[in-house]
Amino acid sequence: MMPIHEPGAYPRSRGFTLVELMVGILIGMLIIAGLAVTFANSSQSYGEMQKQSQQIENGRYAFDVLRDDLEHAGFFGARTQLPAVPGTEPNPCDFTTGALASAIALPVQAYDSPATSPLACLSDADHVPGTDVIVVRRADPLVLTTAPTANQRYVQASASGIEVQAGNPSGFALPALNSDNTLQTVGTKADGTAATVKKMMNVAGASPVVTIARVAADIRKLHVHIYFIAPCDRLASGQTTCTSAADGGTPIPTLKRLELDVDSGGNAVLNVRPIAEGIENLQIEYGFDTSPTSINPATGFRGDGVIDAYSKNLTGVGSGTFAEWPNVMSARLFLLARNPTPSAGFSDNKTYAMGLEGSYTPTQTSYRRHLFEGEVRLINLSSRREIPK
Repeated sequence: MMPIHEPGAYPRSRGFTLVELMVGILIGMLIIAGLAVTFANSSQSYGEMQKQSQQIENGRYAFDVLRDDLEHAGFFGARTQLPAVPGTEPNPCDFTTGALASAIALPVQAYDSPATSPLACLSDADHVPGTDVIVVRRADPLVLTTAPTANQRYVQASASGIEVQAGNPSGFALPALNSDNTLQTVGTKADGTAATVKKMMNVAGASPVVTIARVAADIRKLHVHIYFIAPCDRLASGQTTCTSAADGGTPIPTLKRLELDVDSGGNAVLNVRPIAEGIENLQIEYGFDTSPTSINPATGFRGDGVIDAYSKNLTGVGSGTFAEWPNVMSARLFLLARNPTPSAGFSDNKTYAMGLEGSYTPTQTSYRRHLFEGEVRLINLSSRREIPK
């Protein structure tokens, strides 16, 4: 039988009191506030990690691009001997074939911490005062195997000589031999005219047994790269130089280079190419081979490939003129990279050692920075002077 409860015998239901409810709400708010602070701190830390990761990646990439180009400076295919140094200092902004032919005598040409742009093709507004400018000249490692681009600049070089030519597909012929080795296709210059720089080739299986065939030397694209630090990355709409409106109103210093190319109309030009943003300072010092000054019979070159002096510029090195640039055997790079955006509550009070240039103290202290430094051997210039063992 089910028990019968008398009226009033059931336990009374009891809810939260007002004080308990308020305490519960307060505890919940404290928990939510703690989670919000944790989330905010975590987001800020993640953002800072992203900034630093981008800074390091940009710095490494900028260093690698410079190192790769400097290691290839002075490469002109089968040609080992550079042309004689011209009587006047080459103008890196002159891309006529005659001027380029004279300038390749200086695979590296530099300007030490100029207060204003040292070049007519680089405006003051696009150059950060006090940062180095360096010009690198070399040929492309790939041999031309198709018709050249009109007005592109090419190098045709061998032991018999070296020329800079403007491309012209009309009449162009690649150097080759017929399959039976009985006839030659001599090949042409990049401009389609008869080749004057040729190479020697042994023709196997011909009669007599060894026949010397003279065919046009290989043709390669000529690279001229002018590296500099610009105060911005992306120009403001309608602008042709860096202004305060660049990069959305917060200009980001950027490693850029002018590079020899052709425009959409087929005209030879120096195009601006951004390399890595956030690069605030670039300083370079050079290792010069200054002795012996006489030609070494073992190599056919002056010097011995050993660095005798380091210098930021040509003052006190050999003749002290631009004619010393072919004697550069290595380069020490000092490259300062910073975050693209400032870090809240951070202050950079460091002083950065930039080699022979001295110390550098940033004026904008709310950015995190990292200094990249290292030495690059100019392989094509130094290895030619090494004395065989």
